[in-house]
Amino acid sequence: MAANKAKRTSVHRWRYILLSLVLVSLPISIIVKVAYLQILPNHEFGVDFLKHQGEIRSVRNIEIPAPRGAILDRYGKPLAISTPVIDIVGNPQ
Repeated sequence: MAANKAKRTSVHRWRYILLSLVLVSLPISIIVKVAYLQILPNHEFGVDFLKHQGEIRSVRNIEIPAPRGAILDRYGKPLAISTPVIDIVGNPQ
């Protein structure tokens, strides 16, 4: 019985050590990755690459062809007419 208890204690100790290593290594690896991305500007996934990818994903031209006819009153006078305009829209997310 004492040998069985010692074996269980050893297993618990290894589980505790393994869990501690995982919980310590995850935040350290995240911090290293963030520092790596911030410090190396010309690397494959550095600051310049990330800025370029952000511009590609956020700046785009979308043409919406929606010409509408004039709205006329019963006498044929225009109440509302369509006028093409250039519009810039920002969508902060």
